[in-house]
Amino acid sequence: MIRTIFYIAISFNLLYSNIEVVKINNKSFLEDVFYEFYPKKEWVRLKKEQQERVLKDFIRKKTSSLEATDQGFLNDPSTAIKLKNRFDFLYVNKVYEKLVALPLVSEEYIAFGEKHILRDLKISHILIGFEGNSVQNSSLSEKEAYDKASEILVLSKDSASFSNLALNISDDPGVTTNSGVLGWVSWGKMDPEFQQKVFELNKGDFSDPIKTKYGYHVVLVLDERPSEAINFSSEKLKERVEFSSLGSVKNLLKETADNYDKSILTENNFNFNDSSVLSLVDILKNHQKKTTYMNNIDIVPVLNDYDKKDVIVVFQGKGFGVKWLSNRISKSSPSHRPKITNEKELKLAIKSLVLQFLAIEKGKLFNLEDSYGFKAQYNGIREEVLYDKYTKSLLNSAPEPSIEDCEDYYIKHKNNKYIEPEKYSVYNMKVKTQKVADSLYTSIKQGSDFFDLAKKYSLLSPRKAGKMIPFDKSKNKDILDAINNISIGEITKPFQTRDKKWSIIYYDDLIKEDTLDFEKVTNRIKVVLTKENQKNHKEQSFLNLNKKYNVKVNPDFFIND
Repeated sequence: MIRTIFYIAISFNLLYSNIEVVKINNKSFLEDVFYEFYPKKEWVRLKKEQQERVLKDFIRKKTSSLEATDQGFLNDPSTAIKLKNRFDFLYVNKVYEKLVALPLVSEEYIAFGEKHILRDLKISHILIGFEGNSVQNSSLSEKEAYDKASEILVLSKDSASFSNLALNISDDPGVTTNSGVLGWVSWGKMDPEFQQKVFELNKGDFSDPIKTKYGYHVVLVLDERPSEAINFSSEKLKERVEFSSLGSVKNLLKETADNYDKSILTENNFNFNDSSVLSLVDILKNHQKKTTYMNNIDIVPVLNDYDKKDVIVVFQGKGFGVKWLSNRISKSSPSHRPKITNEKELKLAIKSLVLQFLAIEKGKLFNLEDSYGFKAQYNGIREEVLYDKYTKSLLNSAPEPSIEDCEDYYIKHKNNKYIEPEKYSVYNMKVKTQKVADSLYTSIKQGSDFFDLAKKYSLLSPRKAGKMIPFDKSKNKDILDAINNISIGEITKPFQTRDKKWSIIYYDDLIKEDTLDFEKVTNRIKVVLTKENQKNHKEQSFLNLNKKYNVKVNPDFFIND
């Protein structure tokens, strides 16, 4: 058996070449690293222009991280704090993954994953649903569905007959478009029970009926190939197998995590000082009463103003007060800080913070920060933070447009971008009812002054006799229709407006199309030129980084099989 597996591994290595994608600062980045950034199954679907943009983003993340480090960005307090907070958050997740979830996975399942993560399978399936599962409108009992699925093994002799059967009897809604073919699947990407049964098969094998929440599946393996994992380092392969195995115990995770939390709190003698907690709750409630929008309250300033030095929680034989709580909560962004309105919510927030603190302590006993998975994930976070900081610094350092630049831009574009369109100037005497409008119209026709009546009766700008801001032909269609048949200086007949009121319009003037003065558009031009300068400065800076760090892209990487 050992010889067989060894031979398969050699064969897979011959078939799967982990080629270089790009070299940056004399360091090669191979396919397996790039596909951590952008999944292969999505990459191969992209057009070359799209692939080039994705690879450019990958390169920029790497070069900006190098440059930001070279320029001392890591010494910036805000950057250091952000990275520390992200480190702690990731560390807590890794502790629960490694120390709580992973021990639930059997050694047999891990060993199965180590073997089968090295290959991908191309599979087709036929689904037979039964009453009570996720497939709608199935009238079969579970036994009838199992028997029908078992008959498929008798009726199918090859992939062609299996495909025809799928079209005729499968309950999979997608069968009409894929004839039952699910395509290439990798270990760790499917329902664990279904996955384990499927990966026991070899090319050309049919499965026995496999039960899932959808019904019974019969699977045919159409083909197999080496997976991306074939060239993973031993550390990376171990990490991927462990992580992909967690799905097999997902139903146990919540209860196990709850029991772990209770155990570690008891172990560290965790207790609340209830009187201090209630006192703090009263302060929070009083603050909320003074605030109109309770959900917008940031708890940190309230905690910082709390002047009592009471202990609110005790663990590990030490007491911790409100300042400790404020310091812990302030590490989260305001949008992620807890909304606390009562004792239960406050205690839950405190307990969560204590558990995070204890998890980090526990993880350090096992040196989890040295694990491949943690280092890989944290390096990605570090690159992202440095990329954001470096990009912002480029935008802030872009040259500002001069007044001469603005004037040149204005001269070049004034006849197409800065034209004030033809506009209509009107007075709108708007009233509630047709009866009132008709009465006012009659009065005007008998000699009353439109503007005097508008100042007295108009619902719209009565002080200005209903004067409207001049508008172009794209607006107020009902008014434009009304003045279409009158001349400047005349009034319309009463008409009903879109808001169900009634109007009489005095057509004041037609303002001809004109070019806006430079002074009126200077700020708008500055905004446009600033964005252009920032874009150009950013692009040129990244081109300079490509030269500085000797970036060399492998053109063969863009050739899709």
